[in-house]
Amino acid sequence: MESLMWNNKNWLHEDQEFSPKRRVDNKISWQRPHIIGSFHSRKMKRTVEYHSLNECLFYYFLEVDVSTLYYYVQPVEVPIPYKTKKLEKKILVTCA
Repeated sequence: MESLMWNNKNWLHEDQEFSPKRRVDNKISWQRPHIIGSFHSRKMKRTVEYHSLNECLFYYFLEVDVSTLYYYVQPVEVPIPYKTKKLEKKILVTCA
């Protein structure tokens, strides 16, 4: 039962393991317009950056959700296999 007492947990190990896998930048905004920004998270006690309005609203939801104690911004890389028009197999790595 004590393992479920997360209010006093030290999150250092998880902070390292689930650190953001992608930087927030505006490099391709001329090709694909998008909103980027950041806000200070009371739950995370740090600045949280986002790449889109959807991502921003999701983080706001996590901030006000009483059942959420802690969360991570883009914590994992997800490989997505696909084929090009020439039927070459490729893998796109994106963050989730």
